[in-house]
Order: sequence, then structure tokens, then C-alpha cells
Amino acid sequence: MKDITEVKRDMADLLRFMEFISSFEVYGDFKKLFESLDEFLQEKLNAGPLFVISRPKDQAQFKGKVGYKRNIWNKKKYPSMAKILDPLFASIPVTNEQEYIRYFPDEGQVLFYCGEMTRQRYFGSFSIDRVPSPYVLEFLVKFMNSISKAYHHFRDLEKKQFLIYIDDITGLYNQRKLLLDLDKSIELYNEKKEEFVVLFIDIDHIKNVNDGHGHLVGTHLLLEVAKLFKSVLRETDYLYRYGGDEFVVILPDVSMSIGQEVGERLLEIVKRTPFDIRDIEGVEVKKGERKKLNLTISIGVANFPQNATSKDEILNIADRMMYHAKERGRGRVCMASEI
Repeated sequence: MKDITEVKRDMADLLRFMEFISSFEVYGDFKKLFESLDEFLQEKLNAGPLFVISRPKDQAQFKGKVGYKRNIWNKKKYPSMAKILDPLFASIPVTNEQEYIRYFPDEGQVLFYCGEMTRQRYFGSFSIDRVPSPYVLEFLVKFMNSISKAYHHFRDLEKKQFLIYIDDITGLYNQRKLLLDLDKSIELYNEKKEEFVVLFIDIDHIKNVNDGHGHLVGTHLLLEVAKLFKSVLRETDYLYRYGGDEFVVILPDVSMSIGQEVGERLLEIVKRTPFDIRDIEGVEVKKGERKKLNLTISIGVANFPQNATSKDEILNIADRMMYHAKERGRGRVCMASEI
């Protein structure tokens, strides 16, 4: 049973958190939420810095690897914390994630659920030198849930406002939106030194598909490949149809090594997915023709500012790396750092 001092401290923490919530403005940027929460935890609760990771809701495509994650907040600033936090994050169960709160007294770390988007769930962690108030933790999880839903709604509205930037075949952003977002990414780097990676992707031998099976099949495959890409990427990543059978991805605030990992995952999911063309409206599969098609993709990867200093340059370099991947045999990832 807690003594009167601990109860008073818990109540004081709860009041501080209520003040934080009442003064909080709903942002359209998840990272600004993490920044505000990080500041509150350190200044008002005397806690350690906030760390945030995300992991896919659907673990099946990653062969049950519950530990698969993407570091979203503060990993670069405090790299030494990875040895402590990685096994803790990996221990989070797949079921009942939305209610997850746990205090690890040996490590002095709190892990808690931070909300979700369409395909990812987010989890946060911070250190504290005492048993945290259960009231604060409970309200913290509810608050993060509420904000993530509001942000999700905000993004849906934003997409509707940007219909001029949507590709009518795949539903992805188009080249016009890509150029705007590259400008924003470069501005963010200039302000906060957040590097980013660009992946330039091309479907191999799509001309043979169009010639052999018709453009209806080719168009259907563009849509199916886009769906596969979206299943691998995070909501914080940006996917575009550049034109024809070419796609571009922007991975914000990640290193070149993460860019390579994501490229390999995209490569693998396309490679191991057979595309069934029997149910495509208006397409008749003739006797002797293949009912399922297997595709590969070639990917070029470049980093800003490591490999480029402008949006045109990073697109050009990633594009050149994609063609270099084709020259080396297709179905592979080629990094700008390789040549």
C-alpha cells in the first residue's frame, strides 16, 4: 500500500499531465506530438527521454517476427539505448496491444501503447527512477489513442484535398506531389538535419506482359504491385507512381542501411507473390497461356544529403542506380554508395 507521500506525488503527476493535455494543440504531424510529449516527460515528470517505435499490425508477412520494428523517435540521438530497449520492445505481445502498459523495474523503463494508423501500431518508452503513477499511464495511453485517431482522420481529409496529386490508376501520389514532397524533405533536413532516402523502382519486363497478355493485364499488375508496396511501407513513408511502370518511395528520417533493408523487403514480397490474371475483367486466358505471372523489380537507392544536394539530383541518382540494377541482371537493389 502506498504511503501518503507517494499518493500526493501521483496526484501531482496526474495534475501536471492534465495541464499538458488541456494545453495541447492537435498537430497534423505525429512527430510534433512525440516532441511535445518528450519535453513534458523530461521537464515535468523528471523522466528520461521518450523513444518511439512502430511495427506492422500484420506480422504474418514478416513470418511471425514480432520484433520487426522501425525506430521513429530519438534512436539517433541516444543510440546507446538500443541494447536496453530492443529486447523490451520485442517482448510486446501481438494480442491486446491497444491496452499495453508495462513497467520494467530492473531497467527502470516504462513501455506503453501510442496509438495506430492504418497499417502500423506505435509504442513508446521512457525511463523513470520510481514506480510511475498508474493514473498517468492509463490516461497517457488513452490520450495517445485519441490523438492517433484524430491524426488518422486528418490524413484522410488531407488526401481528399489533394486529388490533383493522385494517380488515377493506382491511387498513389503522382509525380507532381513527389516534387513538392522532395522540396519539403529538403527543407526539413535544412531545419533539423533529418536525412532521407529515395527508392526508384521499375517493374522488370513489363513490356513483355503488355505484348503477351494485353494492356489490361499490365494495368492490373501496376495496381497489385502498388498494393504490395503499401503493405510493406509505413504510413510515415511516401509512395508515388512516377510514370509508366516506375514508382518512387521517400523514406523520411532514415539512414542508407534502412533504405537498403526496405528495398530488399519490397524486392522479396514481389518476387514471392504470384499474380493471378484469371479474374481480371475483360481478360480471357487462352488455353496454353499462363494463369499466374511472376514479376521482379529493380530498385535504385540514394540518400540525401550523402549522395545528392537537390531534388533533381537525388531523383537522377536513384534512377541511375535502378538502371544499374537492371544492367546487373534485374531483380535486385543497387545502392548509390556501391559506385
